[in-house]
Amino acid sequence: MRQMRLLLMLASAVLLSACGGGGREGAATTACTNQINDKLQDQNFRIDPDELRASATAEDEAIMRLTGTVVFDPGLPREYKQQVDCRVRFVRGQDLPNVISLNFTWE
Repeated sequence: MRQMRLLLMLASAVLLSACGGGGREGAATTACTNQINDKLQDQNFRIDPDELRASATAEDEAIMRLTGTVVFDPGLPREYKQQVDCRVRFVRGQDLPNVISLNFTWE
């Protein structure tokens, strides 16, 4: 299961960069997706990186906020959703920004 998530995360990063998803929004999406995968590594879940990227909003020149929906146990009778709110800080000289806040909220 963990290997599948890692593969999905890597494929998402490649697709984002290949489709012009680079730039600050792409880097923020990758950082948030990596952090979500690390946090939820033992759970069955799905998140759409495109939804995160589309929600990217700059709060200032260094901070960006992304939001999206995490679906837990997708396709099962016990499926449920939570909103995720991720904030990142861009640091000069780093490829990916630092995740400074990651919060999950019940829908």
